[in-house]
Amino acid sequence: MPKNFLEEGKNPGLGTRDLHKRGFTGKGVKVAIIDQKLRLTHIEYKDRIERYVEPENIDEHPSMHGSAVSSLLCGADCGVAPEVSLYYFANKSGRSFKAISNSLNGIIRFNLEKSLKERIRVVSISIGYKNGVEEEGLIDFKNSVDKALRSGIFVFYITNRHLNFIGGGSDTDKDDPLTYKPALYLNGRVRKDSIIVPTDYRAYADYRDDISYIYEEKGGMSWAEPYLAGLAALCLQKNDVLNFPDFMEIAKKTVAHTKDGVGIINPGGIVDSI
Repeated sequence: MPKNFLEEGKNPGLGTRDLHKRGFTGKGVKVAIIDQKLRLTHIEYKDRIERYVEPENIDEHPSMHGSAVSSLLCGADCGVAPEVSLYYFANKSGRSFKAISNSLNGIIRFNLEKSLKERIRVVSISIGYKNGVEEEGLIDFKNSVDKALRSGIFVFYITNRHLNFIGGGSDTDKDDPLTYKPALYLNGRVRKDSIIVPTDYRAYADYRDDISYIYEEKGGMSWAEPYLAGLAALCLQKNDVLNFPDFMEIAKKTVAHTKDGVGIINPGGIVDSI
């Protein structure tokens, strides 16, 4: 039944809801999303928004993408970290590395005079680039990311892969890693050291009203970044002095596997190892 697919698609999977029952919800952790214009009033995430920043020159409607990544990171039903405080930085649609860099620099400035508890600790950016291919503003973006990482911010974006994260999903039991397969968009192209992050068969807040949801079988790497950012928030709730390199190393050491032997992110294993 379509309704069953929708409800099952809200589950972040891989035991994250068990972590929520244990009290790991991201409460007290500030996270940021840099993405397209957001519908602010959807029931899935409206209570999580602590600050919303939008330039005056965005003459666009709220986007599907903004509602999706917010849902997957901190949604009440769909989110990996349903009790974080969300700072959302909206930019025009399209690939503007300069605009994203400006938003990231604003986060760095925000943190300068804040205590550890008051800082934005995690940033999710669903954009990537190909090494060796130059784009306008890309150098600024890379410099801003490096500066943010040095300042202690966890920055998740599609290209900063210390590990070979890929998308994937399960259309049967989202909490059983054995049922997961690599993302549909990969068409079977998987490296030995790949680590699946849930992206397929997911539901998220509809950007057109305040109560509806959208279900999609096929997701892209855009959905992996908010998942990882939410997971980092759970870990920072447990240990607020955790750093980004250690988080990435623990993610690698605790990896689970699908029935085909492909690596898959292990939220419970990561949190318990912090």
